[in-house]
Amino acid sequence: MRGQMGPAAVIVAALLLLPIQAAERSPTASEAGCPQADAEADRPASCEARGSSLIQLKPALSKLAVMDDDIDSSGYEPVAVQKRMPAAGSGTSGATATGCPHMRSGLGSFSALVSGSDADVTLPSGSAYLFDTSATVKGLTIPQGAELIFADKKDLVLTAAAVHVQGKLLLGAEACPLKSAGIGITLTGVGDKAARSSNPLHTKGVTVSPGGVLEMFGTRYAPTWTRLA
Repeated sequence: MRGQMGPAAVIVAALLLLPIQAAERSPTASEAGCPQADAEADRPASCEARGSSLIQLKPALSKLAVMDDDIDSSGYEPVAVQKRMPAAGSGTSGATATGCPHMRSGLGSFSALVSGSDADVTLPSGSAYLFDTSATVKGLTIPQGAELIFADKKDLVLTAAAVHVQGKLLLGAEACPLKSAGIGITLTGVGDKAARSSNPLHTKGVTVSPGGVLEMFGTRYAPTWTRLA
């Protein structure tokens, strides 16, 4: 009578037949080329702690400081400078105005010079006039030494076929931009004359001769753009 193996004996036999595999292990720090060090600064720059090995992907802070010093001493300057968005409060809408030309004393009234909408107007030389009431003229000439200054008044409009500036035409100043809405100049000339006519009043537009000054400053809002990426 042959003996029979029970289930437990079969399992033990199967386990004995399995190949014996060496347990996998992670390489030591020395085997990975990253020897252990007492101080982090002594470790190689390519090592960083990860599992049982040491792999440092970024250099020590002390080495970064040395690199910064080397860059500063080399006179390096970046090729491109990235533009920065202005701060929300960097506009002129809430800034305090100073040196406003329309606040000067002794300004004459431009309205006193206007005799009709179809008449040319020439400011007296050496005088300064305040434009504080909307008016319509045929042509306007500001001779050398004369000034026409716009007031900061809503919907203030000068209507003219052409304007010739030999002196100064001022709409606000850099430190005192005009804040009222609707201020401007409307040109009504037909524009069918030569662009370089001998008479600037025969040209539709604002003509500024050499030595003449035209300054226009309005409210600047900021920021005026948004960075998407």
